[in-house]
Amino acid sequence: MFRLAVPSERQTLEDLKRRSSLTQEAHRAFLLAHPEAIDLKEDYITAQAAWVAMRGREIAGFIVLLDKSAGLYEIEDLFVEPEFMGAGIGRFLVTEAMQIAATAGAVSVEAVASAESRGFYLRCGFAELENMPVEFGTAIRMSKSC
Repeated sequence: MFRLAVPSERQTLEDLKRRSSLTQEAHRAFLLAHPEAIDLKEDYITAQAAWVAMRGREIAGFIVLLDKSAGLYEIEDLFVEPEFMGAGIGRFLVTEAMQIAATAGAVSVEAVASAESRGFYLRCGFAELENMPVEFGTAIRMSKSC
């Protein structure tokens, strides 16, 4: 099941984001030193930009999809519970987000991927655009047409 996140789930989603993020060894030290990097903006939930994937009664992952400009959407956050990694939850979230963006008239969806998540986005059909600096190093801006 795929649905909008609700404000009462903000802490649950931040906790999920923390668990998921800490599985990436390359970012662990930075995230432990800067726990505020895990914060999920409440505006994402109230603006109906945060969506969750459910597995039974449990949140298995979430995605934040932002309308950046005419025809362009961006995946701001995409996190899956570690126990569900590799089970298709991330791909499901991307597929649903692409449908939402396309229905809203988007031409493309972009994501900023870490080196560790680059392969995931490539498997989902995204293409690399450029390397860019981020607070914990370098990331890759990627794009997929709707």
